[in-house]
Amino acid sequence: MVDFIEPIEVSLALEGANWVARVEGVKDLNATYAFYLLRDGVRVGQRWYESNLVAKFSNDGVSGHYQARVFVKKNNIADSGQVTARFNSKPVFQNNAPYDLKRWERFPFFSHEFSSPWAEEKLTDGVYHFTEDGRHVDMLLSGMERMEGSNTVFVCFGGAVTSRTGTSAPFFSGVSIAKTLNAPMISVSDPTLSLSHQLALGWYVGHEGFIDLPIYIARLLDSFVERTGARLIIFGGSGGGFASLLILSLLQTDNVSAFVWNPQTSIARYSLPSVRRFLEVAFPMNLNSSNIDKDLDESGVIFDLSSRVSLLSRKKQIVYLQNSSDWHAQMHAEPFLNKFGAGKKVSEEVFLFNDYLAYWEGNWGDGHIPPSQEIIISGLELLLSGKSPLDTALELERSVR
Repeated sequence: MVDFIEPIEVSLALEGANWVARVEGVKDLNATYAFYLLRDGVRVGQRWYESNLVAKFSNDGVSGHYQARVFVKKNNIADSGQVTARFNSKPVFQNNAPYDLKRWERFPFFSHEFSSPWAEEKLTDGVYHFTEDGRHVDMLLSGMERMEGSNTVFVCFGGAVTSRTGTSAPFFSGVSIAKTLNAPMISVSDPTLSLSHQLALGWYVGHEGFIDLPIYIARLLDSFVERTGARLIIFGGSGGGFASLLILSLLQTDNVSAFVWNPQTSIARYSLPSVRRFLEVAFPMNLNSSNIDKDLDESGVIFDLSSRVSLLSRKKQIVYLQNSSDWHAQMHAEPFLNKFGAGKKVSEEVFLFNDYLAYWEGNWGDGHIPPSQEIIISGLELLLSGKSPLDTALELERSVR
């Protein structure tokens, strides 16, 4: 007779200073149990097989989604072998401070003032924390060892965080893309998201305590280029696309390109609840009217990229991807591109503006849908190989026909 393991119930609870995982209502003398403690799907604690149905793990206070995973191993008397199975508890959310660097403690950590940002003799992977007078910017560097074979570094700006429940800033986007590209990457976290668990999007424009945030980010990247001689490819989608174009307009280096998809080009034309939430968190003293444009203007942030077109027209290479059925096409792409003058239609879906901005309006689904990761990877690879924005857009268009 073949033995088997019946389903069990696993619980996880925070009791005092410990996470306590339990196997409920089981008394099987032939079974042993191993426990994992998972945070955001990553193992942060373990207890190997023994008969005890309870495991305790020290709580380090880091925000996240926690879950217990139990592995059951049972001797199979029939064939002298073993039967194993695994079971998960329901997730438990732990919300601590909206900003918690301990989330990234598995990476090397470097702290510098803005005035001397890249002080290491050799730049290595890790979290770089730049600070001055209580203000900060965090960047995650990865793949730095590959700079010896390539002078190109990708820079990623993140869009809206899908869920702030159980999570703390900083948030670093694009890490998986960097691994796929096998290239050096700088992922920039938006420090405005450090202010509140209630804020999912800040566009990297700053807050009342850091109104010149975009200038500081651009200076950090310019300093990186000066230190390393790197060529930058900046990328991001939606709110991260807005940030990419904004920072591009502020960079002093000319050895830079941008790759964006479905970007907002004016914060005032974005979702009213999202913009209002941003203002409530970032500029609570400035909410004096029901006029979003007025509130944004009085905040002092750069909220409309139309004011940056003259700077973006100065040999700043841009690949701009837009989903045709996305409301961003009419509300964001059209008024922004009109500032560049009449575009030249090069193919059915690709237009060229000012010789340096290539615009591809494709079809990737209904609404505010990003292009597939395959398209994003291909576009970044084309820029990495030295293709112009126009050639990149045309090749991407051909790839989906």
